Amino acid sequence: MIIDTPWTIAVGAELAFPEVQAPSSVIGTLMGRYVNALRRGAVHDSDLAQAFLRVAQLISHPRALLSPKFVMRTLRANLAYPAPRCAMHAETAPHPHTGENSRHAS
Repeated sequence: MIIDTPWTIAVGAELAFPEVQAPSSVIGTLMGRYVNALRRGAVHDSDLAQAFLRVAQLISHPRALLSPKFVMRTLRANLAYPAPRCAMHAETAPHPHTGENSRHAS
């Protein structure tokens, strides 16, 4: 069906939000991680950026992002520019000026 690809992209994007209650599959989790890595790599690699935009604009099929060329470019970009460590949750992060934990602040 003509709407299958856009629907799959939209649903996949929604699953990134923690408040969305939906069962997750191993494939879905892996694809989500790969797309996140590809998007991080696209900041430094214009070919990745262009490929991602072509899929987002429904010009190319999402499977184009799984070609060996783009998988290797994603891997190289993420090795050269690793993702920063996860930020602490706001409620447990120390206050930038006092250093106190906001959960235990008086």
